[in-house]
Amino acid sequence: ANTEALLTLLKTEPSLEDLQSEAAKLRIGQDKGRLISAYAKRHAADANYGREKMLREQNLATQAALLSAQEAHNSAIAEYLSVFEDIDFRFSVDLMQAEQGLRVAESAVSNADRRLHILGMSQEQIDAIESEVDTAISRYELHAPIAGRIVMKHLSIGERVTEEEAAYSIANLSTVWLNVSVYAKYFHEISEGQTATIVADGRKASGRISYVSSAVSEETRTIIARIVVNNTDRLWRPGEFVTVQLETSNNEVPRAAPIEAVQVYEGHDVVFVRDKDGIEPYTVELGRRNHVTIELVSGPPVGTLIVVRNSFLIKAELGKSAAGHGH
Repeated sequence: ANTEALLTLLKTEPSLEDLQSEAAKLRIGQDKGRLISAYAKRHAADANYGREKMLREQNLATQAALLSAQEAHNSAIAEYLSVFEDIDFRFSVDLMQAEQGLRVAESAVSNADRRLHILGMSQEQIDAIESEVDTAISRYELHAPIAGRIVMKHLSIGERVTEEEAAYSIANLSTVWLNVSVYAKYFHEISEGQTATIVADGRKASGRISYVSSAVSEETRTIIARIVVNNTDRLWRPGEFVTVQLETSNNEVPRAAPIEAVQVYEGHDVVFVRDKDGIEPYTVELGRRNHVTIELVSGPPVGTLIVVRNSFLIKAELGKSAAGHGH
């Protein structure tokens, strides 16, 4: 900036007094001395040449003296222009190189800033790097990309960490995925959106199928149906086995009974009904079923009281009674 200011000042052709006064404020180095010295010599040569011309016109000086003054004048101008152009050229080259270096440095700073952001640092933390002590800068805060809980640690103190290796495994267990293996004969009955019931060790939850695989496993000949389950109460843990009941259809039937109410008695499917003589078996014809209920195609009239719980005990007692009468 000082060099540029001095070159600009010289282009205005200042007096030597003004030049020395203004140049005193500018710290440049040896180039300032070269420029002012060449400028002063040119001014002195200009003044001498002008005086010799005037004296010659008045026949008070010889032609030789005029030519000598003119030669000194031209030489001073050439020397001054040479010094001016040399310094101006070097100044332009140095400025161009400095600006290029500045752009490279700014690009490096921008790239470093982006990398720090990618590594999880906030802008406030980045801005504080210059003022922080080295011990604070060497401490690195590892920010998780998701909210969750650390379920596995993959490193130890002093171990080098690379971009390809995980430091921790974090899981958001507010929801869990259940991967259900579906056998080939049930493929046509499974679709996304179906309701599912999950049961394990007295726990029970409901969910819906969110995804059905399009490919069949070559090893198991099954497809994967994924169920997303709300797990805010943390009852379900990844890795455990569960039983999943899928609702493949929803049909109303005129007559149905719980599965545990149906027993095989004397070679027939029966339910036990209460009549005036007590509890008697009633032969039924079975239809469709699910994991809870079975359709009675034929059987006792709708509304008839039947034994639901412990029907196998009734069957056993009737069997004992029949055996006693036979004896």
